[in-house]
Amino acid sequence: MTTITVRAARPEDREKIIEVEANSTPNLRYVPQVFAEFMAHPRGEFSVAEVDGELAACAKFTVLPDNSAWLETLRVTPARQGLGVGKRLYEHFFAIARRQGISTMRMYTGVNNAVSKGLAERFGFQPAATFYGAWQATDAAL
Repeated sequence: MTTITVRAARPEDREKIIEVEANSTPNLRYVPQVFAEFMAHPRGEFSVAEVDGELAACAKFTVLPDNSAWLETLRVTPARQGLGVGKRLYEHFFAIARRQGISTMRMYTGVNNAVSKGLAERFGFQPAATFYGAWQATDAAL
């Protein structure tokens, strides 16, 4: 049985998170430049998911000044895709949002990223707009 555990990222996770991003999105790599900012943000959580004890994914949840939430940088290492890791990260972030009384959550993804769009839609996101190939989702009801 596969065990997926979601937790807050720790400073010592940096190199493994960078490796996950490099393997999952080789043409879109920015975690090395934003890692410290993601870790230090006081209103949000940079999270990782471990599959059977091995770090396999990361994602960022941020509470914005208007008290809405923003999801970004969901990365799952290719060998662990399809196991429900992204779903577990979404569940984690929705639980945080509910505990904090957040009623609006947003995200975006590439228009051709069927897996990401499908996951977002299963959690209630709907397309709002397309910007230069990125799909902007409407608010998801919490």
